[in-house]
Amino acid sequence: MIYYEEQILNEAKKLGLDPDEIITRRAQKNNKTREELLYLMANRLIAKFKYRNKPMNTHDFSSLISYYEEIMRCHNEGKADCSDFISAVYCDAANSFLMQDMLAMNKQEAKNYPMKFVHGEKIFQYNAKAIELKHNNYLALSNIITFCFQNGDFSNARKFLNCFLDEWDMAKIEEKRSEYYQKVLTITFDFLTMDENVFGLPLQNKDFVLLCNQDKINIYEALLDFYKNRFWIFNNANIVTVNAKEFTLFNILGKLYEYSGEYHKAYSLYKNWITITPNIYIPYVELSLISLRFNSLKGGKKAEDFASAGLQQLENVKNTMNKEKYEDAYYSLKNNLSAGLILQEKLDEAERIIKNLLINHGRMMSKEQLNSCYHHLGLLYFKMKKYDKAELFVREAVKIYDDETSYELLGDVLMQRNMKKDALVNYQKAYAFACNYLENKKTNFTISSVLYDEKERVKELLKKIIKTSLENNEIVFARKYLDEANKLYPNDADFIEIEVECIKEV
Repeated sequence: MIYYEEQILNEAKKLGLDPDEIITRRAQKNNKTREELLYLMANRLIAKFKYRNKPMNTHDFSSLISYYEEIMRCHNEGKADCSDFISAVYCDAANSFLMQDMLAMNKQEAKNYPMKFVHGEKIFQYNAKAIELKHNNYLALSNIITFCFQNGDFSNARKFLNCFLDEWDMAKIEEKRSEYYQKVLTITFDFLTMDENVFGLPLQNKDFVLLCNQDKINIYEALLDFYKNRFWIFNNANIVTVNAKEFTLFNILGKLYEYSGEYHKAYSLYKNWITITPNIYIPYVELSLISLRFNSLKGGKKAEDFASAGLQQLENVKNTMNKEKYEDAYYSLKNNLSAGLILQEKLDEAERIIKNLLINHGRMMSKEQLNSCYHHLGLLYFKMKKYDKAELFVREAVKIYDDETSYELLGDVLMQRNMKKDALVNYQKAYAFACNYLENKKTNFTISSVLYDEKERVKELLKKIIKTSLENNEIVFARKYLDEANKLYPNDADFIEIEVECIKEV
């Protein structure tokens, strides 16, 4: 049912005609279709309230939506066939329902996420229809991305964000596209940088992390450039802080580099962050972690230096942080410090730090942090050749939180204790974790071994599995994994050499 303008109702009454006939006559007079005139009436209604600087009420929205839905009804009956025009109508209808729902919410409801929309289904469907009719309807794309975020529908938020970026890649030079591109990037980060009490820290929230697929690193790089050009802060050497958007951007982009194996880029980014904001602890956590990845004496020294600097910065801001945040950062930095010391063979110092952590904070630490403590204890006892103690602590590590690196270390310890069958079982478990990471790399960033070059990890684990199988005289088993290795690493010298050994055993 159309809510006709008062002027049309008065004219219809005066002439003794149906209001719709008045609309049809006016359309013909102005050389327009009936649907185009309805759309003009809708725009006129919106303009009236903008001119008066007065918000629309529920009745006003009902009138507005009645015009759109009548146009859509005609389209569905085949009376209107201009896809660009109808796409705009669907988009405006969705936006009208959205504004109506936002108007009905009180201030508290509008702050809570996900929001509860009365017309959520129509908002989504109408925007989706607008995009179906016109793939490059950037307003509809940006609107549906915003709505999906607000509605807590991160799967569709990511889907339509990717659609938008695909369209963007096709023609970056159009001014209008550039405008919506910046809008969508801003929308994305408005939600990624939300109050952590709403969704939890972005990098610890699975849905947010899923959105940050490393295939789309370019959007975050573009956003960083956007902020660098837009905010004078990056060009002022005296500034020692960044705002919330840059803060989160550095963190997320750095993590994405790590997840995709671009460790040097991540390292440079965090170093740049320290240059801009030297009095913050977060980049030191990441820099110490990245340094450990290189598994060298030099990397251990860098990890020690970064972790020590991070602990100092953490103490400087301790009084401004809540207890949980402080403790989480403290445990991470201490763990990274102990790992750096182990790489430098400073085993007694590392042992003291880890034992103090476990005694004083063990009950407050996360499973992953406890796993790291016990893993590091196992590793340093392994280096001391105290294999019985090493086994005890590594078994505790995998009991608390099973991960690839701990299973591999347990395999190494058991090999030294001449428990080769048990070692083989643990190498296989480590290998399964590594393969799982490779398969899920594009969507799953929760696996603990994320800081390793997984292709090399898989290769090393395969070598250990095959060699251990041969030592256990399990030739068929060794051959099975050797075939797998040859598929993954064809003509690799290491596996050619192992194959020769395998033939000799046969």
